[in-house]
Amino acid sequence: MVGTGYRDDEYRLFGVDPATRAERMEELLVTLDRAWTALPFDHPTRGRIQVTPPPATVGGPPLACGGHSKAAARRAARHGLLFLAETDGEDLRRAYEEEAQWAGVDAVGCHLPAGDTATTVFVADDLDAAWAELGPRMLQEIRLYRAWNNDAGKVGIASLSDADTVDELRDEGRGYRIYTPEQAGDLISSGHILSLEPLCGGLPPDRAWHYLRTAADVMTRSQPLRDQTEQRCDD
Repeated sequence: MVGTGYRDDEYRLFGVDPATRAERMEELLVTLDRAWTALPFDHPTRGRIQVTPPPATVGGPPLACGGHSKAAARRAARHGLLFLAETDGEDLRRAYEEEAQWAGVDAVGCHLPAGDTATTVFVADDLDAAWAELGPRMLQEIRLYRAWNNDAGKVGIASLSDADTVDELRDEGRGYRIYTPEQAGDLISSGHILSLEPLCGGLPPDRAWHYLRTAADVMTRSQPLRDQTEQRCDD
């Protein structure tokens, strides 16, 4: 997953001019594409480079490009990447498809989440206990993210929330959700993706592993069911 980011403070922290982020991202994507061939190539500032050994996946690991703007959609299409948007605007789909056609690229496609799409997911046996532990951390993340994005005038982003309390967040049933193993299994078997964020709000790693293992157990049990369903559909 790659993205240009949007917070000027983060760029300035590393002494980088935020106005150069688009060209830097273009350079990064080209460099990665060349590096993953394991063949030598010339970098504009670092000279001759060769990265070895080659990736296990021919051509390098699959990349997705995140964003919410038409510029981000066009960039993803131009480089043949999956575009993971933050909103479901059809203008983003048109920008992606038109750019792919113009560039002659067989682009992967784009994912445009509706406003109620679950973007941060946990799986837990005891929902009340999980909300008690995770809810305050989710709320902390939401408040910070909301401040950053509202100040930038961004609207319609799936992971934004108006909740001010854990109860409001739980009742909202939008971007931040906790599922039981049974609910998560049903979602996986029907072809949905669980967007896990194990370290949400600074959750300690040992607790993050606990929730990851719970989700992994569900995925392991659900995969055979999904395979059988797909086989029946093929038949």
